[in-house]
Amino acid sequence: MKATTETRIDNDMVVRSAPMEFGSLDESSRSIECVMCTETPVRMIDWYREEYFDEVLLAEGARMPSQLPLLDNHSRYSSESVIGSVRNIRREGDKWIGRAYFMDNDDNVEKIWQRVRQGHLKDVSIGYQYERSFVEIRKGEKAVVGGRTFEATEDRKKRVVTEWLGKELSTTPIGADQLAKMRSFSDVKFGHEVSKSEIATSSQTRESESIQNDRQERTMSAVATETNSESVRTEQLVAQVATPLLPIKDEAAIRAEAAREERERSEYARSFVSQGVRAELVDEAIKNGWDKPTMNERFLKALTSERTLPVASNNAPAVHIHDNEVRKEDLQALFLMRAGVKIEGGNFARSQCHQSTFERHEGHEQDMSFAIRAARTLERGGNLDETSERALEFANKHRNIHLVQACAMALDKFGIAYNRYDSKEIVTRAVTTQSIAPFLTNALGAQILDGFIGSPDTTSWCRSVELPNDNPQPVAKGGMISRLRKRLSGQVPVPATREATEEFISVATYSEQYFIDRKDLLADRFGKINDAPADIGVAAMEIIQDLVYSTLMLNANMADGNALFSAAHGNSAVSAAFSAANLYARRIAMMVQMNNGRPISADPSTLIIPPSLEYAARQMINSSEIRGGITQELGTANPLQNSFNLVVERRIETGTINPDTDLAVSARATDYYIADRLGRWGLMKAFLRSNGGGPIIEQWMPGDGRIGVGTTIELEAGTKAVGWEGLQRGTAAGS
Repeated sequence: MKATTETRIDNDMVVRSAPMEFGSLDESSRSIECVMCTETPVRMIDWYREEYFDEVLLAEGARMPSQLPLLDNHSRYSSESVIGSVRNIRREGDKWIGRAYFMDNDDNVEKIWQRVRQGHLKDVSIGYQYERSFVEIRKGEKAVVGGRTFEATEDRKKRVVTEWLGKELSTTPIGADQLAKMRSFSDVKFGHEVSKSEIATSSQTRESESIQNDRQERTMSAVATETNSESVRTEQLVAQVATPLLPIKDEAAIRAEAAREERERSEYARSFVSQGVRAELVDEAIKNGWDKPTMNERFLKALTSERTLPVASNNAPAVHIHDNEVRKEDLQALFLMRAGVKIEGGNFARSQCHQSTFERHEGHEQDMSFAIRAARTLERGGNLDETSERALEFANKHRNIHLVQACAMALDKFGIAYNRYDSKEIVTRAVTTQSIAPFLTNALGAQILDGFIGSPDTTSWCRSVELPNDNPQPVAKGGMISRLRKRLSGQVPVPATREATEEFISVATYSEQYFIDRKDLLADRFGKINDAPADIGVAAMEIIQDLVYSTLMLNANMADGNALFSAAHGNSAVSAAFSAANLYARRIAMMVQMNNGRPISADPSTLIIPPSLEYAARQMINSSEIRGGITQELGTANPLQNSFNLVVERRIETGTINPDTDLAVSARATDYYIADRLGRWGLMKAFLRSNGGGPIIEQWMPGDGRIGVGTTIELEAGTKAVGWEGLQRGTAAGS
């Protein structure tokens, strides 16, 4: 008995294929009758639990349109995959029958038709949909469904589907439903019904099936060599058999049947209202007597012209797919959406996000460029280009598919063969052949970058620069040119001087690895319940903050031999507990700093405090009046109101780890700092120029036998105090 399985073509469509017997072929109409499906149990795969089960499609539960597309092996990505249509669809007992018509004047279809005609291609496969209309029977148990008893085997559960919708029929090389087949002459002529005992015999006896197939092939060979007159007689016989005479009905029966057909037609039309077709158009269809094919055509046209596909967020663009080819940008957008990354309204429009951040595989160098371009276009309210529109719509349409299906799409895109019934093989080949690795790595990188950019930044008061490489770079302190001097007639201008003390700054590399195992992909965990990549991005931002506040609290010596905060620099007040008077004194101390004989014109407007001082600080800088201890001459106005931007930093109170040395930095819970708004005279953050001020993402493959995709995040950053004039520190401590 041949193995029977299922596969999913869309996010909720299933197909079951089967070996079929050749028969009832009509040369003149290029058609053949097929048993599309039966109630024979077929083994299926539960993608989510990774286990097999037996599925029964109840014939009475089927909803079939008047016509189905005939496809080549369930290929649904292009209209060119349609090789004909299935008509005269009807139910006969526990089977659904239809006549498959093959297109004419098409070279590709002709090849398939000849395979059918000569008896080499004998299987059909139906594609169908259902949602929750089924009864599941546990292993070894029985259940009554629709008045009939069904029993599951000891090794597999059984699912009895009570309502399902036929979507398409395909020719296929290997089938699953043993009784779904092209119909033989004897079946049609004598109305042969297959009993349950014959089903068992069909499933178990290969020898008789082989003999029967050989007999059919010999018969077809004989038919192919007949004379023209014999062919004509054969066609006439087929026509007579295919259209048997109907019994004459009385007038009442005819009227009853006409009323039933009209009722069914009206119900069919009204069923489209729930799918978004306007009620006015449905009423028009009923009133004007549209048949089902006409309804299908006009309703579909109305839907595609009046409604866009659902999108992931309220402000996502309304876009339209122009063809059915799957492109790299489509797959990349799909993996981004599955990762929970927002292209529209997210962080992709930020300056830290650019193409160089992401994976740069050969052939995939620009996979992310469309997403970044689209995000920035949407940010400024522009119109998307066609590539971005199509990619976003593709991702929105397929965002709920299982990751195994996404892997299969990638394999199809790059023409890599695989067993579509083996989910483990699909994932393995997708990963090991680099079909999805670049898309997956970029999606992980986007999650990481989303966490990085979305993290609160308490270091925005620092000046940020980009370095050409990781070598120490000399940085001139924000020194000022000497003041201009008066020049008398005939005098030579005095050369300008610059008080520039060189400090050296460099970047170091901080990295982390993250690995997605094959089991994660099979279980569809990616982007749904796993927020580890975004947390890595948050950790990258924390590295920068750890570097900045380690520098601030360690108070190391500068190039002039004095500590950053020292009496020599005039920027430190010890035994000066946090108060309005001491805060104002630190503000004045910065405003009078000099450099090369000139005031530095600093703007002391950033106040940096530990959490324990936040309550008092907000009172000091937000209150409009001062109450108590105020003389009449000074008034009650608060001179500190709206003077500072407040930065509350926990590291001052808890201490931190210096990433540069991996050593602990002690807390300074009573310290408070004032920084120049422009950061010109204080701390500097440095990043590698090629990385754009953010982390970069690289892929790695494990060499220890594991199968999956590894991602390395690297952040190249550093900090240095390049000046003291733009920094002030007050502390209740003695030093």
